[in-house]
Amino acid sequence: MRLPRALFGRSFCEDACFPVAQVEEGSFPWTEVGPWGEAYAAAQLQREGYVIIDRNWRVRDGELDIVCHRGTTLAFVEVKTRRTGSPYFPMNEWVNDEKEERLYRLGALYRRRSRQKLRRFHYIRCRFDLFSIVTGDAISKDPSQRSTSPLRSHHYEDAFKAHW
Repeated sequence: MRLPRALFGRSFCEDACFPVAQVEEGSFPWTEVGPWGEAYAAAQLQREGYVIIDRNWRVRDGELDIVCHRGTTLAFVEVKTRRTGSPYFPMNEWVNDEKEERLYRLGALYRRRSRQKLRRFHYIRCRFDLFSIVTGDAISKDPSQRSTSPLRSHHYEDAFKAHW
């Protein structure tokens, strides 16, 4: 099941996000926006009661941003961080069908390769989540001045269904 397309008709931030603290101004290298977003998402998931099992799990075919567990559910979380002025700002362009299929394959591969690690979690179901983050046009370049919160973020549980 994909996210309702009705969310995509208007600005993603207007419809699907809750506001949080403003991000400090200044220049921030694009290459650091993704890791910053993943760190923010992991911290937020932990505050929501998730246990982070793995972050940035990589194989030749791709990467799983966050693998986490809560209750009887194992969640594979795709984190997407964008600036408001980004050409990829519309949410429906963030995870397309090809990306979904790749995530399904990576999730299945992760479960096969991590059986020992996953035994202690006693999960019954798996799901794929999307954690979307929209920052301002800039984030402080100085790490000591960086805000720990984006302009807007949202955790979509069960963003799309596994075909297992």
